[in-house]
Parts: sequence; structure tokens; C-alpha cells
Amino acid sequence: MKQTVLLMFFVFSLLFFPKTVFSVDFEVSVEPSEVNVGEERILIFNVTNLNDSISVTFLNISFPFEFVYRGFSKARTDVDCVVSPRNNYIFCSADALIEPKSSFLINITGSMNTERLENYTFVVETNDTNNEKTTKQVNVTAVDRLKPFIVSVTPANNTRYTYTEGRTYVFEVNVRDNLKVNSSTLQINSNVGFSRVLTNYTSLKSGVISLVVENLPAGEYNFSWMINDTAGNYNFSGWYYFNITRAANPIDVYLNNQKNTNITVVNGTEVNITAVSKGDILVFLNDVKIGEISDIYSQIRAFNEVGLFRLFFNSSGNQNYTRNSTGVSYWIRVIYPRLTYSIVRAPSTETYSPEKSYEIRVEFTSPAFPNNNITNVSFIFGGRTYYLSVSNTKTQVFSYTLRDLKAGEYSWRYCAEDSQKEEVCVSGTFYVNKAVPELDIYAEKEYLTPVNKTIIALGCPEQIVCNFYLNNTKLSQTYYELITNKAGYYVFVYNTTGNENYTSYEVKKTVRVIEVKTEKKEDKKEEDKKQETSEPARRDTTPTREKKLITFKPNQPNVIDVENETTLKFRQIIVMVNQEERNVSFEVLPPANIPQKTPPGIVFSYVEIKTNLSSNKVVNVRFKFRVEKRWVENNQIDVSTISLYRWNGTEWERLNTTKTTEDENNFYFDANSTRFSIFAISGQRVNQTFPWTLILILVVVIAVIGFLLYIFLPTSRKDDYEKLKEKWREKIGR
Repeated sequence: MKQTVLLMFFVFSLLFFPKTVFSVDFEVSVEPSEVNVGEERILIFNVTNLNDSISVTFLNISFPFEFVYRGFSKARTDVDCVVSPRNNYIFCSADALIEPKSSFLINITGSMNTERLENYTFVVETNDTNNEKTTKQVNVTAVDRLKPFIVSVTPANNTRYTYTEGRTYVFEVNVRDNLKVNSSTLQINSNVGFSRVLTNYTSLKSGVISLVVENLPAGEYNFSWMINDTAGNYNFSGWYYFNITRAANPIDVYLNNQKNTNITVVNGTEVNITAVSKGDILVFLNDVKIGEISDIYSQIRAFNEVGLFRLFFNSSGNQNYTRNSTGVSYWIRVIYPRLTYSIVRAPSTETYSPEKSYEIRVEFTSPAFPNNNITNVSFIFGGRTYYLSVSNTKTQVFSYTLRDLKAGEYSWRYCAEDSQKEEVCVSGTFYVNKAVPELDIYAEKEYLTPVNKTIIALGCPEQIVCNFYLNNTKLSQTYYELITNKAGYYVFVYNTTGNENYTSYEVKKTVRVIEVKTEKKEDKKEEDKKQETSEPARRDTTPTREKKLITFKPNQPNVIDVENETTLKFRQIIVMVNQEERNVSFEVLPPANIPQKTPPGIVFSYVEIKTNLSSNKVVNVRFKFRVEKRWVENNQIDVSTISLYRWNGTEWERLNTTKTTEDENNFYFDANSTRFSIFAISGQRVNQTFPWTLILILVVVIAVIGFLLYIFLPTSRKDDYEKLKEKWREKIGR
């Protein structure tokens, strides 16, 4: 029974009372216990096992993240260690890593990368042979006892400068600190009384600190830098020396605002004398002192006598500029009044013509005669100089004539010299434009059969080759014998490609041969009546034309006066172009072929404008024309409907037309376009307003008259038109 109780007690003890555990006791130390921030050091960890019988089997040392691991070394070679820099720990293990009553040393290399100066904990963990773990901590304090490091200083020692007014001087120091620089102080001293202390507060671990100083006077200088960090450490650069030497002292002289040059003036002229330099300026005229003043001298002085006058200037200088004892000299030459000139005659824009003369006349006059006279006169043209004789030394008109010049641009120059050897010149430029060949075809527009006429091409200059064509076939002669009994059309063209003196040009004439037909008298009377009312514009087919060779100037009105206003009804044509155009052929004439399609209303006049001016260079064209009041009254025209129409090749386009004024006999209009072609002036009849009570009667009367006309006058419009044209030919004598 007693044994059973003892057994149960033993089992109960095993179940409810654990065995007694004895863990290892150890201590740890680290040297050094303080580390400068950013300074790489070796930390020596000493771990001592204080137990009498238990050994340590592994050791783990964990770093704070502010500690940047670089490497380690261990005291025993038989110990395996594993490093994890990413997780910041070292793990060492062995069966008897640290035996009882013994120590283990491990050296860890690294630096404290932080801005906080405080304690940082390293955790040491061990495991013993009883598989018991023990943890202890040891602290390392981050401190900053290192002074800032000065890498370089600018300007370098003994640098030399030359004084420049307003110059900027840059002082720089290149520094670095294990923590951060807090402030930098620059002290500058000189032997000319200049002293300055400049402080720059910054937060910089490494880099260049700059301070700027302006307008330092000439002298000897020393400067130094004092650098402080955030922990209160400082460093002194020592003294650096530099020198600013005095600058050269130029003297700038202005004579009548002309800088540093001799001048020539007419006697009686006032001269503004100004000198600028540093220090006291002394001024001498022909070795006689006339002034002394600091920094700037200014005087207006009249020179009445003819001669040569010497001005001398020197300067004493000042602290920043050297003395200019050698000075500078300038001369004032006083003369009699120079020759004057006036252009009596000179060409500007001419048109080429063989053997044409161009006279250039200039008059020279000496205002100071007889003290100063005309001595030599020359004419310069085409790179050559022609000397002209002087017959009157006081005033004379000189003339030079140029002949047979080709088309182009020419410059001329007259120069006259007086008794003082003073030269006066006058020059000019003129243009000789290419001529337009006066080509023409001698032929009437219409002939009645039978025809036996000679068609002649005229006006081709000797210098160029012209070609004569009939219906696009080149003729061997400049004439053609037109002999025929048949009606038809003959198209003659006379043209040339031109050369250096003539433009290309073409003249075209269409000759119509009409077969003769007999007409009844009463039909002719009816044609005369219609001609007086509805078609007055077709009466005049005389080949009157206004032909011009013009230079158009850009961005300004170019006015063309129409000389044959009575026939053409156009008074002026005003052209605006976007660039200069020379040698423009411009013809205003009755149209050779009037379109069969007529513009709206009753036509007053037809006009055709022919030109070689490109439409893309035309900005606007304004046509000024007139309409006779007699025509308006005879044809019962509504003045507000009178417009200018342009033929575009298929249709008549109405142009923007405005009535501007009127007089006793005429209405005057303006119209605008951007293109040239055949134009027609046309207006519509007045719309008569009848009382409503008469409308029915009017309709009945018109219907009856229309019916009678249809029965008794069945003549076709085409026959009427042919008869009317025949009557027109008789009126103009063809």
C-alpha cells in the first residue's frame, strides 16, 4: 500500500510539476559606445558566458536600420557565421560556441547613417545546450564631433583682377559634412577701407556655397570662410588674398556728337565739344588751356576763322582708374562753305528706243566765291569717269548725254571739287524699260464680197524677229493677198518673242468676209429705228484703242486716263496690285468680237480691255464711266438699274456698280472687279405703274397688237439682226 502511494505521487509529479530548467546567463558589451554620424567604425562585441556548466550554441546580433553594415571578423575560425545585410543581422553557430566561463569576440564594421543624434539598440540573442534562448540589448550612441571639411575655395589665392565698373565678384567654398552644414560666413577686408561680412544659412551635406559681391574698388584684399554644422562644429578656411588693379583711363571725345574723330566744319559753325574720362580733365585748344573739370567736360564753341585747330585732352585718373597723362588730340578743320548742287534734268523711268538720248544736267554753285571756287567736275557712269571743263568757277550747269542704252538699271554720279579740295557729289538712278513692239496688222474687220485686198503686218523693229500667221499657219512674207468671193473668217496673228530691249508681244485681228445681200427699204427703216433705241452701243466699230505701257506700283492707286472717252464711255481705270509690275501692256478698245449672248437690259456701250497683267497680282480694279442722259431718256431707262457687266467666257457677270454723281448731260458711275475682259454698260427700262382700273384694258390692247404683229410681221429675229448689222456697216462707210 505504501509503495502504491509513492508510485502515484511520482506519476502526479511528472504530470503536474515540470522539471527545473537552468538557462545560460551571459553578458555583452560593445566598444566604442559612441560613433560619429557617417563615420565608418569597427564595433567590437564581447559576449561572455557566465554559467558554470552550460555552453552557448548560437549567437544572433541584430542591427538597427540606421547602421550601414560593411563587414565583420570573428575571433575563432571554427565558427560558422551567416550575414544578412538586408535584414540587418549576423548569425553565428557551433556546438560549443561559448563554453562556460568563457567569452566570444566578433568585430562588425559599419557606419551610422542618420541625422538624429541619439542611442541606437543592437539586440543580442543566444541559445544554449538546454535549447533555452536568452536576449539582451546593448546601445551605441550616434554623435557628431567632426568639424565640416572645406574642399576648395574660389577665387584662388593671389588672384589678380582689373577694375571694371559694376563688376560682380563670386566667392565660393566647396564643403562637405558628415551631418549637415548650417551656415557659412564670408569676411572680406581691404587696404582701401572696404570691409564686409556676409552670412549664408543653408542645409547642405556637400556642395558649393556662393556669395556675390558687386562694385569692389581697386585695392588689395583678403578673405576667409567660417563653416558651421548643425552639431555646433566649425571650420576656418584661413586667409586668401586677391588684388584689383586700377583700370586704364580712356578719354572719349565727342565733336558735334561724332565720337573720337576729327571733323570738318564751315566757318561760323558752333562745335559741341564733350570729353568723358575719370578724374580731372584738362582741355587745350592750340596749346592754350580752355577748361578743367572732373569726369565730363562740355562746351559749345564757335569757330569763325578758316584754319586747322588742335584740341588736346588729358586726365588725372582716380582710385579705380590710372592717370592718362599722354592724353589724346583731335583736329577741327574750319573751311569756307562747300559747293552746292541742284539737279536740272535727269531721267527716271524711260522706255527703250534705238539711238535715244538721255541728258543729265546738274548745276554746281560756290557760296563763298571768290574765296572758294569750282575747280574740277567729273561725271561717273558705267565704271568710267569723264572730266568736264569748268568755264565759270562761281556757278555753272554741267551736262552729259548718254545714248543708245540697252534696257536695264543705270546709276550716275556727278562730283565737283573746290579750291579747298572738298568734294561734293550728287547721284541718281534711272531705268530703261523694255519697249513694247508697235506691231499692227493693216486690215479692216469686215469686207464685203468680192474681196481683193492686201493684208500687211507692220511695226517689227530691226533688232527682233517677228512672225506672221494666218489661221495658225506661218506665212513666209509679212503680207497676204486676200482675194475671194466667199464669206468666211480669217484670223491673222503677228507676234515676237522679244529680246533684251523688247518685250514679247502679239497682235491679233479677225477679218470677216460677208456675202452681199439686198434689203428692202422698209426693212432698213425699221432697222434704223431699232438702232436709235435698243442697240446704240453697236454703232461704233471704229478700231479706236487706248494702248499704254505702264509700270504698276504696289499698294497704291495706279490711274489710267482713257483718252478716247467719247467713244468708249470709260473715263478712268484705277488698278491696285500686290507687287510692282513693269512693262505692262494695257489696251482699252471696242471689242473685236461681241458675244452673241447679251447682258440683261438695254446695252449702252461695249469695251474690251487687253493686258498682260497677271490676274493673281491684281487686288482690285475700279472703273469710272459715264452714261448720257439723252440715252437714258430715249430708252426710258431706270437709272438705278444701270450696271457694268463683265463677260467671263460663258456668262455676263454683274459687277458692283455705284452711281457717284451727275451733271446736266451725264450720269457718272463707279464699278469694281479683279479681272479684265469684255465689259458692257447696260440698264433696264422703267417699270410703268398703271391704275388698277386700266389693267384689263391694257392687257386686251397688248394682246390685240401682239396678234396683229404675229400675223403681219413674221420676220425672224435672226434676219432682223443681220439687216441691222448691214445697216451699221453702211453708216460707218464700209
